[in-house]
Amino acid sequence: MAFARIWPHLSACEAEKSTDPQVRQVLMDQVRHLSLSGQLAEAELIARNLLDIWSEQSGDGDRTVLRLRFLLANVLRNVGRAQEAYEIDTDVAEKQRTILPTNHPNGSTPWPVSVPTCEPWAASVTLWRSTSNATR
Repeated sequence: MAFARIWPHLSACEAEKSTDPQVRQVLMDQVRHLSLSGQLAEAELIARNLLDIWSEQSGDGDRTVLRLRFLLANVLRNVGRAQEAYEIDTDVAEKQRTILPTNHPNGSTPWPVSVPTCEPWAASVTLWRSTSNATR
C-alpha cells in the first residue's frame, strides 16, 4: 500500500533519473515489491526502464545497476524465463567479481543466496542479499 501511494510522487519528481544510491534503493524496493505481490509484468517494465536510464548514467558496472539486473533476473525467473534469468545472473556475477577488491567479503560470490537445484537453475547462481544490506 505504501508503494502505491509514493509511486506517483517518485514519477512526478523524475526519481528514476537520480544517481543518489538511496533514491535508487527506493526504486529497486518498488520493483521488488511489485515482483513479490505478483505484478511481474509491471516489475519487469519498470526494471527495464530504470536499467536503460541508470546504465546510460552510471555504466553497466555500477553496483546499483548490477543489483537491479539481479532483481530483473528474479522477475524473469518467476515468469518462467529461466534461461534469460540465468544469463543475466551469470553476467552480473562476473561483473561483480571484477569491481570488488580481492579481499572483499563477497569477492567470489557477490550475492550469497542459494538457488533451487532444478534445471536450468542448477548451474545458476549464488547471488544477492549481502550487497544490498551493505549499501543501506
